Amino acid sequence: MGAQQWLYCLGIRIFIMGCKVESQLIQSKINFQFLESSIMSATLQDLLQQREALDKAIAQARQNEISAAVSQVRELIAQYQLTVQDVFPGRAGRAGATKSTRKPVPAKYRDHASGQTWTGQGKAPKWIEGKDRAQFSIAMAQNA
Repeated sequence: MGAQQWLYCLGIRIFIMGCKVESQLIQSKINFQFLESSIMSATLQDLLQQREALDKAIAQARQNEISAAVSQVRELIAQYQLTVQDVFPGRAGRAGATKSTRKPVPAKYRDHASGQTWTGQGKAPKWIEGKDRAQFSIAMAQNA
């Protein structure tokens, strides 16, 4: 096959593909026009029913795709014997670990009248609020 024949065949193929695309565009336009006219002539009740049916179809399609994705992931995990660390690096240790507890902060202030203490963190208790904190300091009392 010569270069001219090859170009001619290529041109025909491009023309055919173009016709298919144009045909699909025309069909899409017809479908859109039909959809638009059916929506414009529908009552509110009809549209609400269509939306409800569409919402159900969307939920079902989503559930089907999620199920398929989960199955595929499980197959891949089994096939490659993956661990949580392989899939989620840096998060595996946290999944089964218990929450770490902080060491309690020692009290810095004591109310001499009631014996209540406060660490100096968070909201100040009523007995120290608006007063000079030095007089309630535990460190000052121990050094004296």
